[in-house]
Amino acid sequence: VLVLLIANGITKSLQKTIATLQKLNKGHISTENKLPTSRKDELGEVATSVNNLIDTLNSTASFAISVGEGDYDSEFEVLDENDKLGTALIEMRKNLKNAETDRQIRVAENDKRSWAQLGIGEVGEILQRNYQNSQEMAYNLISNLVKYLGATQGGLFFTKKEDGKTILELQAAYAFDRKKKLEAKIEMGESLVGRCAQEKEFIYINNVPQGYTFVTSGLGDETPSVLVLSPLISELQLYGVLEIAAFAEIEPYKIEFIKAVSERIASVVANIQINTDTSALLEQSRKQAEALSAKEEETAKTIFEMQKIQREILQRDNESQEIMMALISTASVIFYDMTGRILEVNDKNLEAFGYKKNDLIGKTQLELFPEIRTNKEEYEALWNKLRSGKAVTKEFYTTSGATEIWLKETYTPITDPTGVPEKVINIGIDITAEKLLERELANLNKDH
Repeated sequence: VLVLLIANGITKSLQKTIATLQKLNKGHISTENKLPTSRKDELGEVATSVNNLIDTLNSTASFAISVGEGDYDSEFEVLDENDKLGTALIEMRKNLKNAETDRQIRVAENDKRSWAQLGIGEVGEILQRNYQNSQEMAYNLISNLVKYLGATQGGLFFTKKEDGKTILELQAAYAFDRKKKLEAKIEMGESLVGRCAQEKEFIYINNVPQGYTFVTSGLGDETPSVLVLSPLISELQLYGVLEIAAFAEIEPYKIEFIKAVSERIASVVANIQINTDTSALLEQSRKQAEALSAKEEETAKTIFEMQKIQREILQRDNESQEIMMALISTASVIFYDMTGRILEVNDKNLEAFGYKKNDLIGKTQLELFPEIRTNKEEYEALWNKLRSGKAVTKEFYTTSGATEIWLKETYTPITDPTGVPEKVINIGIDITAEKLLERELANLNKDH
C-alpha cells in the first residue's frame, strides 16, 4: 500500500509536469500553469525549474512585446553567455533601434527638403507677380521670408548708382509682424551690410556685436542675437543684400535655403534692370523714329526746310551712334562680314563667353561653337536670309565651363548706299537668369 501511495504521488506529479510542458510547447506560458513546489525531492526541483522557465518565457515575451511597440530602451538581461534566445532578442532590439533612428533621420531630411522646396516655390510666385514698383516686391519678399524662416526681422537692399558710385538702398524692412518705413542708404564697405556687399561673401553671426544697429531696430524691446547677411549675386554681378535677424540659432538647412533664395532674387532683379534698360532704349528709338517720320513730311515745303531737315538728320545720326554705344555697353554685340567671319566684338560678349578678342576675330560660329556644328543646315539657312537682306531673331544656348548661357539674338544686315548687305550686326541680350528660373519652377511643378 505504501509503495502504491508513493507511486501514485509520483505519477500525479509527473502527469502535471508533462501537461504543463505540453502547454509550454504550444506557447501557453501563463503563470496559472505553474506547478506546486511543496515537494522536497527531485520532482520538486523539476517543478521549480519548470516554473522558472515560465517566468523566463513571460519576461522574454514582455520584452518582445515592448520592442514591437517601439520601446527600444526596455530592460532585458540574458541568463548567461549561452542564452541564445536572449542574445538574439537583444540584437533584434539593437537592429530595430538603429533602423528607427535611420528612419527618423530620413524623415527629418525629407521634411527639410520639402520645406525648402515649398519656400522656394512661394518665393518664385512672389517674384512672378506684377508690381507697381520695386519697394512693393521687396516688402512681399522680406515679410514672407521672415515669417517662413521663423526669424524676427529683416531688410532687403538693392544696389543703385548715385553720384557715379554704387550704394545700397533699403527697399523694404519687416520686423515683429509689422512693416517699417525706413530710408537707408549704405555705401560699399560701410557696416556689416556694406562689407557683405563689397566682399560678396555670406556672413553668419551668432553673437551680434554690441551696438550694432539693425535697419529694423526700434520695433521691439529685445535685440536679436543672430544675424545673417546674404549677397544677391547673379552672373558674378552684385544686385543687393538680404539681411535676416533672429533670437535663436538658424539651422544649416535654413542657411542653405537663404542662399538659394538670394540667387533667385538676384536673377529676377538682374532681369528687371536689363528689361528696364532695354525698354528705355526701345522707347527712345521709337520716339526718334516718330520724330524722323514727322520731319520727313516737311521736306516738300522749301529748300530751306530741306537743309534744316538734313541738319536734323545728321544730328539724329549722332544720337543713333550714342544709342549704339549704349547697346554695346549693355548687350553682347558682334559684327560679321557676309561670309560669317567676325569683324569686331564688344567687351560684354567677351565677358559672357570668357574669350579674348584675338580668339574671335576672323572666326565663324562653326569654328567656335559645337552646338552650331551639330546643326549646320540651320546655320546655312540663317546666313542665306541675312545675305538676302532679311533680319533674323533667335535664341542661342551654349555653355562656358560649368556655366550655361542663353542669349536672345537679333541679326540685322547693314547695307551699302546701293542697298546691298555688306556686313551684319548681332545684338544679344542675356536671358540666362530667366531660363534658369523657368527651369527651377518647372522642376518644382514636377515635384509637386
